[in-house]
Amino acid sequence: MMSLDTQKQLGEKIRQARVISGLTQLKLAEIIGIGKNSMIDTEKGRRSVNTTELKLIAEATNKPLSFFYEEDHTRAYSTNKVRDLRDLENGDIELIDKLIETLRAKNNPDK
Repeated sequence: MMSLDTQKQLGEKIRQARVISGLTQLKLAEIIGIGKNSMIDTEKGRRSVNTTELKLIAEATNKPLSFFYEEDHTRAYSTNKVRDLRDLENGDIELIDKLIETLRAKNNPDK
């Protein structure tokens, strides 16, 4: 069973992935087969996510499963910047994703 702190961190990662991908809470909830209130509870860490739901979330947001379990050292920065991404076009978001992947590879050559 997941600790409450871990559950909250996972909920925040789900929220970040959803916002970056331009999905509303309602749309993502529909994709994984839950209600909007359940999605709100998931993002706030008040509801556990099962493996099937997390796989669907990863697919819908175009994120690897590992994204949801990576430690986030830039939470405050990314939370503020995620809002800025809402206005970007899909091609721009894909470019930013590639840049981030390139920087991660550069900074973590062993991974």
